[in-house]
Amino acid sequence: PPAAEEPTAAEPEQPPPPPQAPSSQPPSGRESPEKAEAEPPAGAGPEAEPAAEAKTEPPSEAEPGAAQEDGEAAPAAPVEPEDEISFSDPEDFVDDISDEELLGDVLKDQPQEADGIDSVIVVDNVPQVGPDRLEKLKNVIHKIFSKFGKIINEFYPEADGKTKGYIFLEYMSPSHAVDAVKNADGYKLDKQHTFRVNLFTDFDKYMTISDEWEIPEKQPFKDLGNLRYWLEDPDCRDQYSVIFESGDRTSIFWNDIKEPVQIEDRARWTETYVRWSPKGTYLATFHQRGIALWGGEKFKQIQRFSHQGVQLIDFSPCERYGIPQRHYYPKGEDRIFSSLVGWDVFSVRFLVLRKVSDFSWSPGGNIIAFWVPEDKDIPARVTLMQLPSRQEIRVRNLFNVVDCKLHWQKNGDYLCVKVDRTPKGTQ
Repeated sequence: PPAAEEPTAAEPEQPPPPPQAPSSQPPSGRESPEKAEAEPPAGAGPEAEPAAEAKTEPPSEAEPGAAQEDGEAAPAAPVEPEDEISFSDPEDFVDDISDEELLGDVLKDQPQEADGIDSVIVVDNVPQVGPDRLEKLKNVIHKIFSKFGKIINEFYPEADGKTKGYIFLEYMSPSHAVDAVKNADGYKLDKQHTFRVNLFTDFDKYMTISDEWEIPEKQPFKDLGNLRYWLEDPDCRDQYSVIFESGDRTSIFWNDIKEPVQIEDRARWTETYVRWSPKGTYLATFHQRGIALWGGEKFKQIQRFSHQGVQLIDFSPCERYGIPQRHYYPKGEDRIFSSLVGWDVFSVRFLVLRKVSDFSWSPGGNIIAFWVPEDKDIPARVTLMQLPSRQEIRVRNLFNVVDCKLHWQKNGDYLCVKVDRTPKGTQ
């Protein structure tokens, strides 16, 4: 029979914990520290020893230079002061800079006598007045010229108790002086006084002109051919021009009875359009930088007139002079103005006019009539001018003017000016 297994020793069972006696007091959320300390933890036998309390040793004394317990640093040792920096020259120093060299640096920034001279204008034909009327004259002059810029200095030369008839005005900027010359030159103060305004720097240019007449340089002769050859046409035909292909081509034709006969054809001959002179002698083509004149049997270039952005040209009745025009809107204005530049056909510029609203050639001679609108305190002006001398034959000031129309009598003996005015008291 199989051997019986030996019984293993049974582990002694742990006696169940004794039941705790019910407390006579009702339970609370907290226990007093005395009771919590007296009662041993659950599961611990009566032989359990209480945990030994940890002992903390007192800190040792701090070593010299170490941080103390409260975080304060130990006082640092005092630092001995260094030697003071000396700015004195050493004993062997030699000063090799002369006073002349130092003076040059000082004089370099010194104001010069010519500083500000570009901002000075000279006004001539000013009324000669005494001390009793000088203040009134200054107020009138200041009112006219201060609208071109701020006047920082003025000088009225006097002799024998009266002003000499010319004055000096200095502006804040040279550009203001240039504007005053452009706009106030030729201003008619009254019947006896018309201002002539120049830059002070222009007098140097006038002083260099020789008092003796010098023979002009001889120009080589240019054979322009017969400029009126078309008058000799046996069939008495006229000529006309046609611009086509979106302005890329320009052709000149004989106006024949049967069909047009082409004389000349060129590509990009003009940038906008062409204009014949009154008698048909010249053909003007327009370009961004100016106008070119053509003529003769082969339409050779005769002359060029420089005028940036030119748009029109009007010839004098004799065809000797031409006035190209450019329309523009000045700053702050809502009307169109014209800039006129008068040219001799032989390349002599003799006239420059700005802010002109309209002009017209006299049919009887080299006289133009033009009008300039009002500009703040300056009234509108209608002027008759002889060319090329630029002599003003007649000037008329007009007030409260909106528009003017110029109409010449057919022989140029009379000029009619139709004036449109604003109602009195309105702008």
